[in-house]
Amino acid sequence: MTASTTCPPISCAFNVQSLKNTTLVVPTVSTGNVPQLVADLLVTSLVKDPKTQLALDRVGDLGHPYLLNICGPDAYGVSGRISMPLEVYLDPLRKITVLQQRTPIVQGYSAAFTQSLVDWIKTVGFARVLVVASSDAAFRTDTLIEGTPSFRVVTVPGEHAVPSDLVVKRLEPDFADGKLKGSSNLSHLLASAKASLAPQIPATALVVFTLEGDNLQDTLMTYQHLSKLLDLPANPRFPLSWQDLYGTNPSTDTMREVY
Repeated sequence: MTASTTCPPISCAFNVQSLKNTTLVVPTVSTGNVPQLVADLLVTSLVKDPKTQLALDRVGDLGHPYLLNICGPDAYGVSGRISMPLEVYLDPLRKITVLQQRTPIVQGYSAAFTQSLVDWIKTVGFARVLVVASSDAAFRTDTLIEGTPSFRVVTVPGEHAVPSDLVVKRLEPDFADGKLKGSSNLSHLLASAKASLAPQIPATALVVFTLEGDNLQDTLMTYQHLSKLLDLPANPRFPLSWQDLYGTNPSTDTMREVY
């Protein structure tokens, strides 16, 4: 089935004024779920007072008919709150907004949903966009294995600079459109950013090559690379939901089973 490239806009029922001119972090729902795990690390690590052990403030949720409409227990242990398909978190001190996408895009509607998301990004007026994506490491070519084999970076516009201490190769020209196996809507994000955001709102995508399975180490390495792009705490704090990942600590509490 071929979907139309037009669709309803992102629904947003909260005031987005505080998000303007912040850096937006966008994860893709892709191989190994590393981007979502990284977003969880950001939410639990970028807190105003680490002693409180509370997650970053959730300022609202976004809705769209082309996302699977699934909810569940809160991933960070906040009483009386549920996880939603598309959550928005804000760190006003570092001027970072984290978008946590917990459900995949309805099959066949990736381009349409992504364009709606990019339109919302433009309307809010973010300063820049940082996409965290993953791709299936088993499908890397020889050139993708050279250099920093687990990571690549791509920017829109293409000449947009990245920090010199980010020791990650730029994505090879043959793959600069983001069409990588298992990378979900990365290529649509890059295309829409090029058409609708550049050069006013630059976008950078950090791609991690990984496999399905225990990806905590990949997640921590990705977080360390992000620390070169954002002002991040050196030692991230794991969210409550991670206690039950990969069967390491079988939970008897159904309110913690969010993955």
